[in-house]
Amino acid sequence: MPLKTRPAAQAVKAEPTAPLDPVAQRRAAELAELKEIEAEEANRRAEEARRNSEHVARHQQAVAERDNANLYRSAPQSPSPVDVASRRRREADEMAPRRPAPRREGAGRRQSGKMTITQALSGDDNRRQRSLASVKRQREKARMREDQPQVKQVRDVVVPDNITVGELANRMAERTADVVKELMKLGIMATATQTIDGETAELVAGEFGHRVQRVSESDIEIGLSGSDDDPASLQNPVHLLSLSWDMLTMVKPACLMPFGVPMLRLANQVASPSISVLIKSKLRLAM
Repeated sequence: MPLKTRPAAQAVKAEPTAPLDPVAQRRAAELAELKEIEAEEANRRAEEARRNSEHVARHQQAVAERDNANLYRSAPQSPSPVDVASRRRREADEMAPRRPAPRREGAGRRQSGKMTITQALSGDDNRRQRSLASVKRQREKARMREDQPQVKQVRDVVVPDNITVGELANRMAERTADVVKELMKLGIMATATQTIDGETAELVAGEFGHRVQRVSESDIEIGLSGSDDDPASLQNPVHLLSLSWDMLTMVKPACLMPFGVPMLRLANQVASPSISVLIKSKLRLAM
């Protein structure tokens, strides 16, 4: 009986594979990672090359467009009929002989200060012209005035408790706009008609370089009350004698004769002028 044989594949059993070395595994992982890095670097370089090529293409296109525009701008354009006609007219005017300008009467000589009747009636504007020397002198004086430094005049400014901005500017002889600007620097918004206190006005006047004299309403009362008088130096008041007109008429004229001058003086001291005149007239009649 023939012997049965097994296939070679079945006869030979698969041998188990031995586990890889850890060092080999690490090397394989490093190689795989290195390949990935190289692939990413290649992709990045390809992207940069594409961007550079696009940038170069755009730049070349812009340069070409600018060159075309310059070429079109520099190309000679055909002149319009209007320009040709105006140019021909201008050339004809230049070629034509120029006529001499009309000579004004008296233009060749210097005009005097007097005018004749003919010149006045003709209406010619032959005004007297200034000489070149006078013009130069005036310009020199103006330049000297500009170059001369202006001396700041210091004033004594009387500042009360309250004062308007315009009045303060007038007392300092300054412009109201300059005073308003100085108040704005101090943080105060005011107009020319508004009132500011004395302290603020003193600060503004000090900024302009003026001397300030403060005056208050209470200063008026200073000096009104003095010391008491010494009773020993007091004198009795003079008593004035007041006489009526009836009393004077009752006195006989003979009695007034020795006292004519004193009575005239007494008449001068009467308060009413009309009564004084009557007393004087009566005394004269009595004398």
